[in-house]
Amino acid sequence: MRRKPLFIFLLIMIAGAFTNCEAKNKKITITVLDRKTGTPVEFAVVHMITMKSDYITVIPDSCVTNGKGECRFSVATGEGYGYTVSVRKKDYYQCFSTDPENAFISYRSFSGTPAGKIRLYLDPDSTSLMAYYRSMMPHIRIDSLVMQLKSDQYGIRTGRVMPDLAWTDIPDLLEIGNDRVVITHFPVNPVSSSYQEECYLGIVALWLIESVRITCGNPLMNPVNRYPSMNPLLRDKSEEQVNSGRKQNTPEMMEAAFEAYRSWWENTKQKDIKEACRVNPLEGTGLSW
Repeated sequence: MRRKPLFIFLLIMIAGAFTNCEAKNKKITITVLDRKTGTPVEFAVVHMITMKSDYITVIPDSCVTNGKGECRFSVATGEGYGYTVSVRKKDYYQCFSTDPENAFISYRSFSGTPAGKIRLYLDPDSTSLMAYYRSMMPHIRIDSLVMQLKSDQYGIRTGRVMPDLAWTDIPDLLEIGNDRVVITHFPVNPVSSSYQEECYLGIVALWLIESVRITCGNPLMNPVNRYPSMNPLLRDKSEEQVNSGRKQNTPEMMEAAFEAYRSWWENTKQKDIKEACRVNPLEGTGLSW
């Protein structure tokens, strides 16, 4: 009977030890501010992703900011927890930056207990977002771009990403839009899982024109979405061709696509750009990217 109090005491100590090993929760406050004015943004939706060290357990959460631009989350202060917070709101634009020292961004990542206050920013106009997108794309004069493509030297210095192209670049790209020279250095889609070793110069030029069309039609497009397809491949949409091995990138297909884009340009170049972008040059040709 005398051992019972000692037994109970040991149980209490063991339970206490396990309790201390568990992560404790702490409330943190996220503040969302207008990047231009520094004033609080109300009714912004803040998302938080919690990831444990096993990289399998992912816990999403969200809340809406109050009149002070604030919302609160409960986070675990122990080791083995990582967090990412981001914010969105209708009629505002997210702020991104390639500069790690830039504080005016719409997302943060931290682990354990965050140091100091966490502030997220939203922009009332698209200026900073467009600047960020453009910073991710090399700007090459169209004459230099055409020269690099024709000499099969594209991407040696800049990497094989989509260049920053303008509506006015289309005529120069059309000049080589039916060129049968085979090149091995051209823009490639970074999310494509397949490797395309070579391509006709003309098909690459038409692919770039299509990128201009979809980009000018949606100027706030994410850079990854500026690629018309996974690779610069013209495909025959007819069911029998798909079932027989997906006929693609033949000289005949390139010539048909070139005529379609040239006709599209002649019929739309004097129109409003957004209106022209809504017209698909390959419509009715049986071809697609």
